[in-house]
Amino acid sequence: MILNESKLLDQKRPELITQMELGTLFFARCSELYLTENGMISFILPRSVFVSDEHRNFRDGNYNPKMKFTEILDLEDVDPLFRVPSCVIFAKKGTNKYPVDGLVLEGRLPHKNAKLDEALKALNQKKEKFTQYEIGNRSFIEDQEFEEVLKLAEKGKRSYYYENFTQGATIVPRQFWFVDILPHPSFGIDPTKPELRTSKRATDRAKKEYEDTVVEGEVESGFLYFVATGSELAPFCTTTLPIAILPIEPHNGKYRIIHSEEARQRGYYGLYDWLVKVENIWNKKRGEKAGSMDVYEWLDYQRKLSSQSSSSKYRVLYNTSGTYLVSCVIENKTSIVKVDSSSIKVSGVVADAKVYRYDTDDLNEALFISAMLNAPIVDSLIKPMQSRGQFGARDIHKKLLELPLPKFNPNNNQHRELVNLARKANEKATKIVRELEMKYSGTGKIRQLIKEEIREEISQINRIVRNIIIDENKRSYGLDSLL
Repeated sequence: MILNESKLLDQKRPELITQMELGTLFFARCSELYLTENGMISFILPRSVFVSDEHRNFRDGNYNPKMKFTEILDLEDVDPLFRVPSCVIFAKKGTNKYPVDGLVLEGRLPHKNAKLDEALKALNQKKEKFTQYEIGNRSFIEDQEFEEVLKLAEKGKRSYYYENFTQGATIVPRQFWFVDILPHPSFGIDPTKPELRTSKRATDRAKKEYEDTVVEGEVESGFLYFVATGSELAPFCTTTLPIAILPIEPHNGKYRIIHSEEARQRGYYGLYDWLVKVENIWNKKRGEKAGSMDVYEWLDYQRKLSSQSSSSKYRVLYNTSGTYLVSCVIENKTSIVKVDSSSIKVSGVVADAKVYRYDTDDLNEALFISAMLNAPIVDSLIKPMQSRGQFGARDIHKKLLELPLPKFNPNNNQHRELVNLARKANEKATKIVRELEMKYSGTGKIRQLIKEEIREEISQINRIVRNIIIDENKRSYGLDSLL
């Protein structure tokens, strides 16, 4: 019905059907069945219909029956209300045209389910006109004031780095790969072949299907890697990265997957035993589905693990989703982990699917990119394009790279200044992050305190990035209100 009858979703994007808000389907179906030619319909809907890719046809009015928005109420800043930010759409049959008259309501209600007279006294109302904008291939609804901001972002011109950032690997099920290093009660740790077990973190966060899955064994340390999963990212630094056992080795500047039989033939008997256990659990859990994709193909889905650079010195990372955009630079090198009195080598850092990565050998370029991505103005500019959940804006993905963020130029004074500020911010953040990690379990609190510590650097970075994005010879169009 969504694809063929109502046409709420373009047939070229069928993968978005699982993300559809069914409220839009009810809106369309009720309009078709019950709305008279001159009638009016209004629906309370999640505010994600303003921005999400799967609701583009709904915003366009390009579905059956054809509907024209007549008024929009934006309820995002009304609290307490619903579990997710909300809006109200009024419409009648016809061709949709923008701008659309609307109201922005904001304020705190005295309690949930407040009566109308109570709500009217508690809420501020502001008349607005809403229109639809496009950045790259995405569209979204915002008030007309956003047009002045959009002018500053050279509408439609993507960042030089758009094609260069790639989403990390889907390293799941976590119970197969993420591990804790276990000291032996009598003999300590063999640093070349430590005792490993499915990590407590993976077990605690296991999906129901794998909550009973624990793998244990001694594995050659050359197959240990740090993994950036997104939840460790903070501005200009990370908290302690989890460790995973990964059946990969460097090959032609990237990685190649090692299967169990190859591990046995090459004398990696610890890895062989581990992989056999994983294969058996996979086949048992997946049943008939295991025949369509084995555990190695799943680990390296779309080659997002094997395509990562094994030779590049630095990875620039940012989170795929979250209320705020954060970025850092990680050095991709062999590191030493101390467990009791033993030193264990970890072969490098790989990126998980919860982060996007850019690999480079140029530290200055890496710091420059990370500085731009940590600038509050960039976070502000992508906010209208982000879907929103219970706790605010969520999906980021490549939305920020649809802004005109330039390629690093070492001869540009502003670019060099960003590098120096990023280096200072990194030094400050790295100095306090371990202490904060011992005090707080939540990454959000750690990120907040790091931002406070590097407030001066962030402020200067923001000023420079503004000058890079905005034509200095034009008026700022009130952009200060966003910062």
